[in-house]
Amino acid sequence: GVVGPEPARHLEDLLDGGRVASGDLVVALGPIPLRFAVERALDEHRSIAASRGIKLVLGPGLAHVVVRADEARLAKVLANLVSNAMKYGASGGSVVVDAALESTTTCRVTVSDDGPGLGADQIDEAFGSFIRLGAERAGEPGMGIGLTLSRSFVEQMHGTLTLESTPGEGTTAIVTLPLSLTH
Repeated sequence: GVVGPEPARHLEDLLDGGRVASGDLVVALGPIPLRFAVERALDEHRSIAASRGIKLVLGPGLAHVVVRADEARLAKVLANLVSNAMKYGASGGSVVVDAALESTTTCRVTVSDDGPGLGADQIDEAFGSFIRLGAERAGEPGMGIGLTLSRSFVEQMHGTLTLESTPGEGTTAIVTLPLSLTH
């Protein structure tokens, strides 16, 4: 079936996961100003960040970049990555969202924290589970769509999602997306 334009609820997130897995999910790809998508994703996290003394930083690379994506799903993916960065980052630290052009057709969006970092086995485990790590932690907005579903959404938008981490130096989620060539 086709997913309507209304905001997806938690059950619909799970159903979306099933549709992604079966290839039945219909995504509406169009030109999305990246800074707008990031601002939308950060909105629900600003009060939590403030309460934990975490600084949310928008990098200069976000300006003037327009990606080809599904607006609602991109916002969900970015919100999930920011939520994870806030959870696993240093208390009183910062979460930086930035972007850079990789080529004339692709953009690299990064969400970085300054937390303790993850080992290679923890990165594998993060993608291996459907429910996000640390889901029991109170005070996080929503249920979280998890990294596995986030990666599925990004792949439906013809992109990739990976994690890079150095223990002791933090973790960076990297999303590559096609640039919109028709905006």
